[in-house]
Amino acid sequence: MPDISHLPQRGKLHRGLRSVRETTGMSGTRFADHIGIQQARLSRIETGAVLPREDEIRAWAAGADVSPDDLLDRLAAATAEYASWKQQGTGAGKQAEIAVLEQSSPVISKFQPLLIPSQVRTAEYAAALLRLPLGPLTWGEDDPGIDRMVEAQMDRQRILYHPGTHVRIVILEAALYVQLVPRDVMAGQLDRLLAIGALPSLDFRIIATADPVPVFPLSGFVVYDDNLVSVETITGEQRLSDPAEVKAYLAAFDLLYAAGKSGRDVSTLIARRLAQLS
Repeated sequence: MPDISHLPQRGKLHRGLRSVRETTGMSGTRFADHIGIQQARLSRIETGAVLPREDEIRAWAAGADVSPDDLLDRLAAATAEYASWKQQGTGAGKQAEIAVLEQSSPVISKFQPLLIPSQVRTAEYAAALLRLPLGPLTWGEDDPGIDRMVEAQMDRQRILYHPGTHVRIVILEAALYVQLVPRDVMAGQLDRLLAIGALPSLDFRIIATADPVPVFPLSGFVVYDDNLVSVETITGEQRLSDPAEVKAYLAAFDLLYAAGKSGRDVSTLIARRLAQLS
């Protein structure tokens, strides 16, 4: 399960819950018994490892004889966190944070309609992409910072060789054709995709242009295990941990995954585009 206890709104929630419990003078064990939940779950709620349910928030507040309103507002904020790139930064530190999520997630499911995902990029592709307008340079990074981001992205790719990790990636065939980077950079990227296709931890699929796309692809997204969804926009990132929303994204990914070509069919699509670039 990915470690998401560090997310800002989740932090405000679990600190608030702990503070409310501490005003009662009760230990965690006693308070758990007082409000009728298991002590282990109370501990995980207070550390931010899991989100409480609304009924648990109400029981928590009632057990401490306080209004639940503030805690319920914090719960609502924690279930759909949004942070702008200006607020959270886009640099190597952000890449390190993503690496922690990836390393703690047995299954990573990622969809990208028009980009080659970071888990399988070449350094050249990543560098060219990250220097595009409205990329990290817009939000305060400089060229050395971009270089550090690229290095951190390459370091993250060690997850492909991590025992027990399963990385599922689906892209549209259009991602092989869109002109985001120079032709020689794209050719090198396609060579990389052909080279890593047989890795046992990687399940890489492409939805061919001639095939139906089963989900309206508003944007790319990544699901960490079955616990957290990350959706990037031009200006920031939304992280969803509400179980119903995570379930919806997983259902969408499963449809995309089922529609994608795999194995030799993927190699054929990549090789066809590579031949056009030669």
